[in-house]
Order: sequence, then C-alpha cells, then structure tokens
Amino acid sequence: MSGRSAEYTFYTAQRPTASAISTLKSMHSQTALSRFASGAHPHSMPELPAPRAGRLKDKLKTLLGRLVFPRQSRRWAGAIASDPLLAALAYRNAPAINRVYRPYLSNHLSCAERIDVICSHYHCVQKMRIEPLVVTSLAIPVSVARFIGKEGARMELLLAGVSINPREGELAFQLTLDGVGVFSVSFSFIEEQNERHVVVGAIQGVSAENGSDIMRRASRELYGTRPKNFLINVLRDLGAALGCAHMILVSNLNRVVVNPRRRARITLDYDTTWREQQAHLRADGNFMLACRAAADIDLNLVPSKKRGEARRRQDLLLAIRRQFMARAGLAVA
Repeated sequence: MSGRSAEYTFYTAQRPTASAISTLKSMHSQTALSRFASGAHPHSMPELPAPRAGRLKDKLKTLLGRLVFPRQSRRWAGAIASDPLLAALAYRNAPAINRVYRPYLSNHLSCAERIDVICSHYHCVQKMRIEPLVVTSLAIPVSVARFIGKEGARMELLLAGVSINPREGELAFQLTLDGVGVFSVSFSFIEEQNERHVVVGAIQGVSAENGSDIMRRASRELYGTRPKNFLINVLRDLGAALGCAHMILVSNLNRVVVNPRRRARITLDYDTTWREQQAHLRADGNFMLACRAAADIDLNLVPSKKRGEARRRQDLLLAIRRQFMARAGLAVA
C-alpha cells in the first residue's frame, strides 16, 4: 500500500434535505396536474408535457409517439400526472418523456414494457427511501463517496440522473480519478416476480486519447481491480443493502444502440464481462447475477498471497456503502 494505512480518507458531504421533495410536490400539485390532466371526455388523450426549451425535434417525437402508440401514450401521460418523481423528470429533462417510444434499457422491451420499467423504477426509489437523493441527482450529479486510492489519488463516486445515458437507465454511477471521469455504469431498479432487482443497461469507459493510461492508473488505485469490475461490485453490494435480490445485466444482443456508427465504435464485450463475474444467462437473452454484500465475501477462498489486496478491496466496498447510506439518510445495513 505504499506505506499508507488501511483506513480510507473520506470527506464530509451534506446529505440532501426533504425540501427538494416538498418543492417537487408543490410543483406537481400546482403545475403538473393542470398540464397533464385529460380533457372532459373520459377517453380523450391526456397531454404529454411540452419540452421546456420548445425544441421542434422533441415536439415531433412526442407527436409521432402519440400517433403510433395512442393507448400507451394515454397511459404514460397518466403515469406522469400521478407520480411526482415522473413529473420532476418530465420538467427537468423533457426529451426523457420520449424514451418510451424508442429502444430503452434492453432491446427486447415493447413500448408498454418500457413504461412498466420506468414506472417500476420510481416506485422502487420511493420504497427504498432514496427519493431525496434521486431528486437531487436529476438536477446535478451527487457525490456519494470520496476516498483516497492505494497510491494517493483522490477518487470519487457520483450519482447522476438520466442525463448520462438516457436510453440505458434512470441513474448512473460515475467514477472519477483526480476529477477526471474514468468509468460509468447506467442502471435502473425494477420489481419482477415480487422481487426487487438492479438492471444494468450500460457500462462505459473514458474516451480520451490517454484512456488506456487512465484505466491502468485507476486499476492500481483500486487495488488491482479494473474500474468496470469495481463499479459492478459497488452496485452489487449497494443493491444488497437496498433490498435487491439480483442484478440483471444487459447482453450484447439486447444492448440499446440506436446509432449504427456508434455501435461500430463500441468495443466493450458485455457478455464476456458478465461471464467473468459468473453471471448466468436468462431466457430473455440478458444475464443475471445475485446481489451480494461485500461483508459476505469469503476471503479464505482467495490465495494467501493475494488475500491482503482482496481484504483492502473489501474494506473499500464496505466504506463506500457506509458513505452512500449516510448520504441517503439511511441506516447502514
């Protein structure tokens, strides 16, 4: 550890207050309901919110979606009208309302299923009591953990809303190294067969010219763990802390990439990454991996010469969990 103790240095961060929620509910009652409510006729089309900036492209997408999916559009507008979190999403990020009309999270989902998935995510957020944290992340990335790496680098974990990869999840964790973005993982929470899960829609590394050097340095700072594996391990542990049973991992086949040129530039093999994590293939073509608390990792299974590094990685995951739970105002599980 280059002479550094096993303790991790953290920086105090003020947890979000409930004011964001009360403001949101006020906005919802005064503005959202009047904007989204249906007309006098019980079968009339509810109004989807107009983009704040009035972008013609977004308006055309909304209009086309309503024409192609009239029944689901009514249902989607009703969901926005009745859910303060969805109302906040539509208000802060108007293009996000059009995601139900195009591939989202996993290519195998229909329009109706995309609505189900997005609504399920925000219901899970409320049940997990991380609503204030998520509301804040819709406006600006929130620091949920800060620590010093093995060789002294300042590292930070940020929670961001849908602006990072809007087609690939409602939230994203971003890992930074001395203020530079290293890797991100986009995800959503869903309920499936009476169980809560984390769905990972994308993992993405830095695209800078010296990206390989940044990755190697980050791996050293993370005690020999590649950044993508580190973020998956963080999400796996936090999923367990928040009551999630499994991680559902989007495969190469179901990965959402609308732009063919972007697809040609993607080199990361999702399937290989998930198999390296011992994930199992699901019937829908995606992979599944059980959520696991870092405290449950059996270090006795690690070869003795590698056990010291493994213990430091475990300690780091546990420390990140404590910081995240404190940031969210939850008891440490």
